[in-house]
Amino acid sequence: MLARAHRRVADHEHWLDELNVFPIADADSGRNMTATLAAVREAAETAVGSEAGRPALRVVVEAAERAAIRAARGNSGVILAEWLRGVLSSLPGPFDRALAAASAAASSAMAEPVEGTMITVAADAAAGAKGPDDLQVLVSARAAAEASVARTPSLLPVLARHGVVDAGGVGLLCVLDGFVLALGGDAPDARGPVVPARVAAGPSAGDRVEVMVTIEGTADAAERIERDWRRLGDSIAVAGLEDLWRLHVHTNRPEAVIAAAEASARVVDRAVEPLVEDTR
Repeated sequence: MLARAHRRVADHEHWLDELNVFPIADADSGRNMTATLAAVREAAETAVGSEAGRPALRVVVEAAERAAIRAARGNSGVILAEWLRGVLSSLPGPFDRALAAASAAASSAMAEPVEGTMITVAADAAAGAKGPDDLQVLVSARAAAEASVARTPSLLPVLARHGVVDAGGVGLLCVLDGFVLALGGDAPDARGPVVPARVAAGPSAGDRVEVMVTIEGTADAAERIERDWRRLGDSIAVAGLEDLWRLHVHTNRPEAVIAAAEASARVVDRAVEPLVEDTR
């Protein structure tokens, strides 16, 4: 399922980048989600290969969860990491419950969840997940996600202005496509008739950057960092396990953001990237 989900998102990567206009039109949603899934897939495959015979599910799940946190990139990647963690941590178990857990986890990833994004698509997919077996549950969840993606412009004005649906929401639909295909179902190409965005040149992101850090620490430490970051930036997203957390923020004060993280926990990885508006 993880392999098919990664392949489906990778096949749509450039199109997802073209759809990306929220929270900033920096054309990286597809790349971020593909990179996050690639790391999760690799970790799961490595865990399977490292065990003699058939490994316990928890071994594969734990490896995949930690990879998701470490590899999460951008808003879409962090939300996807939490969504995947919600699914994986619910296994073995019925997929309707797994998708409900995934939706709750995805929503908790954002300091300020926004309707009309992949948060909404995750919730609608979970609500629509019904059926007598795993495949039918996922097929119905995928159909609900597809309908949810179509209505994202009615919930988020910036999407309507540019004539696109939410890129992260489509990415999540692609993940569900992969799950359905892995179980032998059918999933039509998510691109459909949607026209990719052509974003007019707008205000520059100026000196604002995207900062991502991975910390080793407790949930309390992650919460302290999140609170400190609220006065330093926006678009804050957090994904994590008991002892490993990935935090993301847009800011014009990267040094202060990193210092705040280091004051509360051990920072084991950091990345600072310019926020460049795409002017397609």
